[in-house]
Amino acid sequence: MSSVSVVIPCYRYGHYLAECVASVLDHQPGVDVRVLIIDDASPDDSAEQARALAAADHGPTATTACCCRRTTGSLRAH
Repeated sequence: MSSVSVVIPCYRYGHYLAECVASVLDHQPGVDVRVLIIDDASPDDSAEQARALAAADHGPTATTACCCRRTTGSLRAH
């Protein structure tokens, strides 16, 4: 099985994340897809959207994770 990793940077575009992740994961038969969402301390709900997407079940061949940066500059993986 082939695999692909997709990095999605996000700053103030949380309202587009679900659609973006779906477009990466949909229609990828036989491909192991890994999605990493990077939020750079967005002032909107981007981090919450990313965490919710990372916690959701996207099927057996998909892995979704998020890394959210706080305004203090530290990184946290969820």
